[in-house]
Amino acid sequence: MKKTILVGVLQCLTLVLFAVEPAGYYNSAEGKSGETLRQALFSKIKDHYNVGYDGLYNVYPTSDVTADGKVWDMYSTCTWTHGQKNAVITKQYAIVTIANILCRKVGLVKQVLWFPMPFTFILPTAK
Repeated sequence: MKKTILVGVLQCLTLVLFAVEPAGYYNSAEGKSGETLRQALFSKIKDHYNVGYDGLYNVYPTSDVTADGKVWDMYSTCTWTHGQKNAVITKQYAIVTIANILCRKVGLVKQVLWFPMPFTFILPTAK
C-alpha cells in the first residue's frame, strides 16, 4: 500500500514539475485584474473550439501524430494508422476491462484506481 501511494505521489510531482506554459503565454494578463484580466484571458482562448468527443477522431491525425505518421494513443502502447479499423484497439480495451473486473473481484480496487490500465503493455503495436 505504501509503495502504491509513493508511486502515485511521485507521478503527481513529475507532472507538476514539468508542466510549463509556453514562454510569454500570459504576458498579456500580467498586472491586470477584474474585467481587464478577464478580457486578456478571453483573448487567449477565443479562437479555441471544442471538437467534441465525436470530432476527436478527425483531429488525431494532426494533433497526435508520431514521426512515422502513425496516430499516437497516449493511453496505451498501440499506434495505428488514421482510417484503420483496428481490432487491436478493441482487444486492448477488452483486456483492460477484464483486468479491472478481475482485480475488483479479488479486492484490488485501489491498484486499479492508481493504475487504470495495468495490462496494456502485453498488446503488440498495431501495424
